[in-house]
Amino acid sequence: LGKVKAKEAVQPLGRKITDTSWVVRLQIAKALGSTGGVDAVPLLLELVSDTRWQIRAAAANSLCRLGNFAIPSLLRMLLHSKDRYAREQIVEELQKTNILNAEINKLGSKNKKERDTASILLVAAGSNGAINLIEEAVKFHLNPDTRIRLVHVLSLINHPGLHEILSVVSECDENEGVRFVAKKVLEKEVTQSSL
Repeated sequence: LGKVKAKEAVQPLGRKITDTSWVVRLQIAKALGSTGGVDAVPLLLELVSDTRWQIRAAAANSLCRLGNFAIPSLLRMLLHSKDRYAREQIVEELQKTNILNAEINKLGSKNKKERDTASILLVAAGSNGAINLIEEAVKFHLNPDTRIRLVHVLSLINHPGLHEILSVVSECDENEGVRFVAKKVLEKEVTQSSL
């Protein structure tokens, strides 16, 4: 049913998302992504929290393939789900798209709300596996204001390599303002760790 991209397939497929066979649930997660229907989103969000990683991966991939109308639900789940594995799977799939790069670019927006929202999403993404993407952006993004905001994003992520990343930025960034902010974040980190 899912292969023919029939939106009518969503309801019959949805009745099987709790099937005891993980193979059936896996095929349903894949098929729901092919339907193109907005009705598939809540079912796929449920499957992203499945106990089997294969099903979580297929559901997150299907959500990304559904496109723009699935993105707000994906991002909401990233921010609010207590299921670490679901969040990590969502971030893994988001990194295969341009969505997180678009959020990084929004850090350079003149709209404060857009910048703040992007910051929150990037902290959540970085805390759930997208640290390398953020590290690359803080080192190589063309906009120094975006790099400064990425330093602030990094300061809110608990990651063992954070000190090293910020040290490189504080010493090597071409922009004095970026270096200054990175040094201040490092100083704050040292002050807090000595308390």
